Amino acid sequence: MQDLLQASGYRKNGKVWSHETTRDAFRYNDGDASEMRILDVMRLSADTSLFSKELERAITDWPSNYHLNPTRTNLFRPIKHLIRGPVLEIGAGAGAMTRFLGEEGHEVLALEGSPRRAATIAERCRDLPNVTVLAEPLQNFEIDQKFATVTLIGVLEYARVFFGAEDGQDAIERMLAKARSLLAPGGVLIIAIENQIGLKYLAGFPEDHLARPMVGVEDQYTQNGPVTFGKRELSHRVTAAGLPHQKYWFPFPDYKLPRFVLNEEALTADLPTDFSPLIRGATATDPQRPGILAFEQDLAWDVIARNGLQGDLANSFLLVSSDQPLAADDVMATHFTGGRDAQYQKLVRFVRKGERLVVEREAIQADNNGMNLSPLKINLEDEVFETGLVWRDIGKRCLLQDGWSVEHLANWTSVWKQALDQHLAGMGIPAPMQLQDRVPGSLLDAIPRNLIVGEKLSFIDLEWVYDQPIEFGYLMFRGLWDLISDTRAAATPAAGTPNKVGDLIFQIMEYLGYPVAAQTVIDYHAQEVRFHSSVTGRALQTNSADLLLTIGRRLNFADIRELQVQIQRLNAQNQALTQELEGERRKVRDMLDAVNGYSLRAG
Repeated sequence: MQDLLQASGYRKNGKVWSHETTRDAFRYNDGDASEMRILDVMRLSADTSLFSKELERAITDWPSNYHLNPTRTNLFRPIKHLIRGPVLEIGAGAGAMTRFLGEEGHEVLALEGSPRRAATIAERCRDLPNVTVLAEPLQNFEIDQKFATVTLIGVLEYARVFFGAEDGQDAIERMLAKARSLLAPGGVLIIAIENQIGLKYLAGFPEDHLARPMVGVEDQYTQNGPVTFGKRELSHRVTAAGLPHQKYWFPFPDYKLPRFVLNEEALTADLPTDFSPLIRGATATDPQRPGILAFEQDLAWDVIARNGLQGDLANSFLLVSSDQPLAADDVMATHFTGGRDAQYQKLVRFVRKGERLVVEREAIQADNNGMNLSPLKINLEDEVFETGLVWRDIGKRCLLQDGWSVEHLANWTSVWKQALDQHLAGMGIPAPMQLQDRVPGSLLDAIPRNLIVGEKLSFIDLEWVYDQPIEFGYLMFRGLWDLISDTRAAATPAAGTPNKVGDLIFQIMEYLGYPVAAQTVIDYHAQEVRFHSSVTGRALQTNSADLLLTIGRRLNFADIRELQVQIQRLNAQNQALTQELEGERRKVRDMLDAVNGYSLRAG
């Protein structure tokens, strides 16, 4: 690769290749201070690998989260069997995806228009001899080389900014044509881009590039600014570029920090599947969520799934295209963990096997020796996909119904308690259990988020395992805490219903015949904090004040309209008071003028 670059007039300066005509000015960045900080982080970090603790500790804001979070690389994991080298990564940013491709062993040319960002990539990949970094805008890039894989990850939307129209081609056509010209026969072009009509944007999320809601949905894009597309339009444009064979994946919450990636083939597969719960869980992790939305995404995905619109309304697209047919894929979806210590990171594949869907689990890090020394383990056993209601989702819906009460939540909890009793009986442990009784540590994750209620009550994905028994009371607390502490806002409850997290848990347990002392609840909370410290690899501080946090009231359209009316009323009152005050000021000025005039005459 480097010989080809040299033959094309490029020269290496330090760790980065460039052309003598390359200029430092490049119109896209996240702000000089932010860009310089990330470059300094790379220079000063001894470990720049995907799961580097040093890089994780440097995440302080959205730009650093985007560039340093290893969750970004989840985008490529479901399609890595389609990626072959050499790889041309166009618009490589700060090197997050470059690092992944390099660690996978591919020969990579990272093309980045910003010399500063190119320097950042070079620092991040300084220990990977298979990665070459070139500071050069795509429109100027010329080389006598074709690539088996070309990527445009978060790049195509900027074509109008950097390319412009020429010879009857618009900027999008020109960028796609350029990328296509660098692709080897049978190679793949990989595009990741936001969906112009993604559900999050319909709900009121700001458009990612213009930072205002609805500008994409209303098609307020300009001819020299960023632009995104719906699925049909994107497909037409890529087909017109000579790449008619296309496969889609849908990352959630979107392509930037994906936690769940759905294969388009899952939408037409004759399988008993409903991935809505996993989509809901992933969208709930979106770090760009605004304060007020027109509606909650997690309440809409069931309806969207029943109507087969998950692909059309997905928040973003991952598109693999080629001039040759692409093989079918038996992996219908992939789910990823997040926010964990590297030893506990895993991916879950939902694999079509005949008429069944099998759930396969795999540790992302092959070397998990650290876990062998911990009392906390993860279960990576495969299992058959279970269909039915995820019981935690039913609890969330309960909290979003006006008039909800402790009794409603206790009735919801009793179904989970019934499932626990049945599961314990199957293990030869008689019910009922008392709070202080101990159950196997393999039941640590037997909580409502892992309970499927269908033709039978079934626990799935019991991934967390303690190597020692746990108190039944702690398991009860853990299941309730998982639901209630994660509720940002709820509907208006029945009169007398407590709105503090700890009080709700306390009263639900008491209602079910498990009176518990306040100190015991505090101890359970401390145990839960210790659990999360083990999972994340960070020493989290126990703060019993978390039990005193209140659940806010969810605002709906009527509430927002009432607030708007109140604001208008207050503005009118303020205007009237201002006019009244100005009238009084005029009176005072007139009086002073009269007094001053009398004084002058008297003098």
